[in-house]
Amino acid sequence: NITSRETATMGKSLSDLNNTNISKMVSGMSDLIKKMVEIRSSFQDTESSLRIFLGSTEKVRDFMKELTEYSKENIFEFPELATASTQLLAMGTAEQEVISILDQLSNIAAATKQPLAELVDLYTTALTTGEVDSSGLQEWAKNGVHVTDALRQMGIEANHSNIKFENLQKVLGHLTSGNGMFAGVMASQMGDLSV
Repeated sequence: NITSRETATMGKSLSDLNNTNISKMVSGMSDLIKKMVEIRSSFQDTESSLRIFLGSTEKVRDFMKELTEYSKENIFEFPELATASTQLLAMGTAEQEVISILDQLSNIAAATKQPLAELVDLYTTALTTGEVDSSGLQEWAKNGVHVTDALRQMGIEANHSNIKFENLQKVLGHLTSGNGMFAGVMASQMGDLSV
């Protein structure tokens, strides 16, 4: 026989449980709404920045669509890819080359566990100066890319003091395509994440 005191205690426990669940649900919904606002704000900021470099709203819309699709195949978060894209465009990279360059740098960053932003900085420095000097070569090596060794393997003569930007582009393409050491790294890691 359940007494009225036990019934009241059970009723209070159920009420407390309900209140706790409702609080958790409201908190979860609040967090979700905040995240949605952050994402939308990030998209708006990116669109504003891209409009400066791409000119038209139509070009921005097309580029954002392409970047959004690409981000689904990339281990890096959209805001990081958007920042990198904006930086590449700001330094004069052609719009149609941005995703390809991001893919090369993302594969290297994923393989070497280095920040994508660091590789983008190294790339844009070489882009703006037209070369990679000895300290730049050392920085690339610290990030897992031994530029002069790769050039020699490709049959291109290189010295240790500096190389032309075009040769850096050749090395990045070589290392991230076909049988290159960084080819398909992100695809492999994305496959590991989905298992």
